[in-house]
Amino acid sequence: MLERLCVDTRTEGLETAKIIEELIQLAKDMRAAQQRGQDLGLTEDELAFYDALETNDSACAVLGDETLRTIARELVETVKRNTTIDGHSKKVFKRSFVCM
Repeated sequence: MLERLCVDTRTEGLETAKIIEELIQLAKDMRAAQQRGQDLGLTEDELAFYDALETNDSACAVLGDETLRTIARELVETVKRNTTIDGHSKKVFKRSFVCM
């Protein structure tokens, strides 16, 4: 939504009131998503996986809501446990700060 708003602003010269209206709606949508995650007992990352799983209607019907939440939690834990930092990229990143 935010990306679309930026494109619209550049291409159509949207009025300030329209931009503010869109930003308010974006904030409301973000609050609703955060509340939904809290209601389900999921973190932001877990909710993202849950939503991806939930879009598959047959998965919802067969597995059920609680199983989908468990899978989402396990996916987040697995990704966190298996994420590593590329040493070369880290060195390049550090060098860029030293040059500043």
